[in-house]
Amino acid sequence: MFAPFTTRSRLLLGDLLLRQRQLSPYQLGVALDVQRRTRLPIGEILVQAAVVSRPRLWLALFTQKLLRRVTRPLRPLPASYYGQDLPHLAKARLEQHMATFPKVPVVSFEVAEAMKLRRERAQLDRATARIVEDNDILKERLLSGNF
Repeated sequence: MFAPFTTRSRLLLGDLLLRQRQLSPYQLGVALDVQRRTRLPIGEILVQAAVVSRPRLWLALFTQKLLRRVTRPLRPLPASYYGQDLPHLAKARLEQHMATFPKVPVVSFEVAEAMKLRRERAQLDRATARIVEDNDILKERLLSGNF
């Protein structure tokens, strides 16, 4: 669509609209002269002059905001945080977070096996109940002749 911006000073709305070919350099110059005299925002001047529609202006403003976020220079993370090593700080925070959860008791192998068998039996009971229910429905249909 247009070449990427390199500095924040180039992220002006007029430049963005020029790059998107929404207005000509002459129209931008006239709008900037009007802006110097009236102190109105450049976008409002362009909309009032019917050079740019309001939805196009909103799209350009959104693009400008997005590009400003993308081209923001990244700050490197410090090697230490107030004298504490970052991995050490992360480990301490993780331990603090884990301390808020209730402790899960350790279950012996026999208890775990018994719990597993109970779950399997409950599943079998549900399956058996469905089979019996389906069987009863079939009997009713056969006897009533609605098969």
